[in-house]
Amino acid sequence: MFFLIQPAPLPERLIEGNLEFFLRSHLTAQSRTPGVPSEALIQEYLRCYRLPGTIQAICEDYRAAASIDLEHDAVDDGRRLEMPLLALWGARGVVGQLYDVLATWREKAAHVQGRALDCGHSPQEEAAEQTADALVEFLRAAR
Repeated sequence: MFFLIQPAPLPERLIEGNLEFFLRSHLTAQSRTPGVPSEALIQEYLRCYRLPGTIQAICEDYRAAASIDLEHDAVDDGRRLEMPLLALWGARGVVGQLYDVLATWREKAAHVQGRALDCGHSPQEEAAEQTADALVEFLRAAR
């Protein structure tokens, strides 16, 4: 989200100005699953976002992805991860619609498996059981 990479404190202050509106809008826009986010989920996000430093940390993570992370990726160019890697993503989200996720990760890792789940941006919330099942299966096989 390009909004979150803007220099501090612009996105932080705008989010803090109407936190509940931001979160409801953001979570609802990313979901492709009816009923997600639930009111309980929104309340939990609100609780966490209200913790000191949370909003700044979220923005800093996005800023890093658009800056220092790119430098780190360049340093690692040509190196491949050797451990097993599981990739799960939402087929109806932006990632699932715009990228060949497995092909992308196979450029960086030697042992990649995974699949798209029938959801939007947040498989852990929109397809919780399928996400958990895939993780358990992956971890059992990796033993």
